[in-house]
Amino acid sequence: MCGFCGIWGAKNHWSLKSSNPGVFSAQSPVERMRERYALCAILNETLRGHRLKVRDWGGEQWIVEHVSNGSEIVDSIAAVWPAAEKLSKRRVDPLERGGGNG
Repeated sequence: MCGFCGIWGAKNHWSLKSSNPGVFSAQSPVERMRERYALCAILNETLRGHRLKVRDWGGEQWIVEHVSNGSEIVDSIAAVWPAAEKLSKRRVDPLERGGGNG
């Protein structure tokens, strides 16, 4: 497993403030969504070179979209990568600078 997925592996991963409100302090629904949108921005920056886009769906799932190959709904950050590879029809390395454009 790569470090990217190891950090963001599951919906309730230890590193997410929204998963551990007692550790990081109480978090409102607005703060939780702000955190998800920040993650979404990072995902989009990473996947842009593959012609992919990620959107939050209901605060619980992610929609991975390719400009011409459709979309897929996934449950976790870890599931974004296999969906991205399936939709883009090529290997997606989240650690590759520029999302495939070098």
